[in-house]
Amino acid sequence: MEYDNIFQHIGESGFYQVGILLLLGLLSLFAGINSITSNFYAYPQQHWCHVRRLENYPHDWQKYVAIPNGNDSRYKSCIMYDLDYDAMSDDVIRKWNRSLIITEDTPTRECSVWVFDQSEFVSTILSEVTRMTNSCQYFCYLASTNAEPLQKAVHGRYVIATLSLIGV
Repeated sequence: MEYDNIFQHIGESGFYQVGILLLLGLLSLFAGINSITSNFYAYPQQHWCHVRRLENYPHDWQKYVAIPNGNDSRYKSCIMYDLDYDAMSDDVIRKWNRSLIITEDTPTRECSVWVFDQSEFVSTILSEVTRMTNSCQYFCYLASTNAEPLQKAVHGRYVIATLSLIGV
């Protein structure tokens, strides 16, 4: 029996086949939309530790003064130099020379408040979770990966699922 004969025997495209095609197409549309939207609501924004004394300075200068560099010369997201910024005058901060003031022995500490780069998104679910839990654990994992935004969003789904299970 040939392949074309099977279609003649069972019927080519009737009401049932068209209905199944439309139903599966509609379900696939919703699954596709859900996959794409995670790029927006789970996008990992760039962030760094908030230093109250430096909040009136531009973001680039805040990072230059208070945030250590990582191995790839980008600023680290979840630690800052443990210095007494409140004791520094505006003149000292404006004339800050990192190579003279910061050494390899300069102590660092984790931070509990962050500044989020809002140039692309004002807020995402990951930034909100970071603020609510006062923990950079999930966010820093995503921000430290060298993946593309879509891959980060996929990883973000697992983080969000984990957070929903623990009741955050």
